[in-house]
Amino acid sequence: MGILPPASTKIKQELNIENTLFGFLGSVVYLGQLIGSGLATGILQNCNYKAILSTCLFCNIGTLILFTLTDWYMVLVLCRMFTGLFQVFFCIYFPVWADVFGNETQKAQWLTYLLIASPLGVIMGYGLSASFLDNIGWRWAFYVQSIMMIPSFLGILWTPYEYFDVVGTTQKIDKMNKEHSKLKISKEGSVEMQRLALHQDKGEDDVSPMALKVEGHSDSDTEIEDTMNQ
Repeated sequence: MGILPPASTKIKQELNIENTLFGFLGSVVYLGQLIGSGLATGILQNCNYKAILSTCLFCNIGTLILFTLTDWYMVLVLCRMFTGLFQVFFCIYFPVWADVFGNETQKAQWLTYLLIASPLGVIMGYGLSASFLDNIGWRWAFYVQSIMMIPSFLGILWTPYEYFDVVGTTQKIDKMNKEHSKLKISKEGSVEMQRLALHQDKGEDDVSPMALKVEGHSDSDTEIEDTMNQ
């Protein structure tokens, strides 16, 4: 991102592209993102997350490199379009991932990092193109971008699948919450039964369950709860 505008003059000269065609070449990446937005949700819901992300990142690297190796305009257009398409899967998946795997503090931080990643990438693209343009050529901005993606690609391959499985993790969290609620209800019921027994020992036989629920904690009630927790 951000590589084409600073290098527009050089690219048009070397690839013999007119202004109108170059403008379409710069905007077709968003067409790819539009197409990818319609496909990504269904694919992510029915396929292996790790396989999808690693494949998209690998293909993204491939389209960037292929863009520098050809002067056929239609191939250039397809490279840019598929670059945008493969990017969409990350844009859709990682906000969901941050919401599932992060706690309340981490969610805000991780989503902030995701939001600033795109403009930061554009800034880096402008900087790389400007620094390489008069020295080693605009193509090296694409090469450097591709090289920077390789650690992320390897990281995805080496990370266990359980850290990608947002659906399975969500189901586990829901199951834990339900078990916690059942345990809490069970403890509350046991405490109320022991309170009732204490009242009966004191000769108070006519005690309603509602009175036990609204009754304030006495020292004996605290002892009962401590015993239950142990």
